[in-house]
Amino acid sequence: MLLLQKNAIKNIKEFLDSNIESSLLFRLFHLNEKIDYSYVRKAIGKSILNDFLEAKLFLRQANKIMTDYDIATYENYHFFYNNKDWLDAVYFGPDSLILANRLPEQNNLKALDLCTGCGIHAILLSRSTKEVYCVDINPKAVNAAGFNALLNNAKVKILEGDLYEPVIGKKFDLIVSNPPLIPIPDSCRYPLCGKGGEDGLLIFRRIVKGLRDYLSSSGQAILLGGGMGKNEAVFKDILQEFDFELKILDKMPKEREILNRTALLNRYNPDSLREMQRIYSNADFFYKYIARIKIPAQSL
Repeated sequence: MLLLQKNAIKNIKEFLDSNIESSLLFRLFHLNEKIDYSYVRKAIGKSILNDFLEAKLFLRQANKIMTDYDIATYENYHFFYNNKDWLDAVYFGPDSLILANRLPEQNNLKALDLCTGCGIHAILLSRSTKEVYCVDINPKAVNAAGFNALLNNAKVKILEGDLYEPVIGKKFDLIVSNPPLIPIPDSCRYPLCGKGGEDGLLIFRRIVKGLRDYLSSSGQAILLGGGMGKNEAVFKDILQEFDFELKILDKMPKEREILNRTALLNRYNPDSLREMQRIYSNADFFYKYIARIKIPAQSL
């Protein structure tokens, strides 16, 4: 997608902004319908259809048009993502919007978005930030974030790699992340964008551990994620070296979380129920949280 010509990107954005044929787009992107090529061509025109095909946002199979992508619109920005390819998804979901609504409005000199997914947070931050970096380990997410940045005319530096690895030596005034947060047994297959280790806190711990090296002395980190535990102390223990505000957004009894998650895991993991019961044996709840973190002044 990143090799798409600028005029094609401009055409796609103008088409999306116009809200023309929104019902057709809904059928393709959200209902996963396969629609006759001739119908789509007549509805949106040959030129814009070719632009969608060139960008691989539409696929043609014989005389049918379909797509592997989903699309979301937020504050007049458009974001393509992929939750259909279950094991290799490019994430966008309710958590994306929760964090988007909590991004600071003040100007930031340099920002970093870790586990960027479709790039929504980096793109929104680019409105008021001098320099924005975003990182994801999934090359499909990097590609989608790159396309979304071009589509929304956002100046964002998009890097592929494992958390801080691509930005070694840099400091940031703001670090944000909606990291993989689902407690999943190591033995189970699950989408990379959601697998947070056996307690859901694996990536959260790694991000917090790197804050002293990558967060500026006056900066802050905003992390939205989840994890299991008997109580909220599980998060406070990880954050104890920092000044932080922690807000619990949701608290789900483990029995409900096990049943909900097992329904998804069974597709690829026949022993998932037993494994989920194992990892929750020393926990009572699954929590969703948002944490605002700063480096204590006395430790600078």
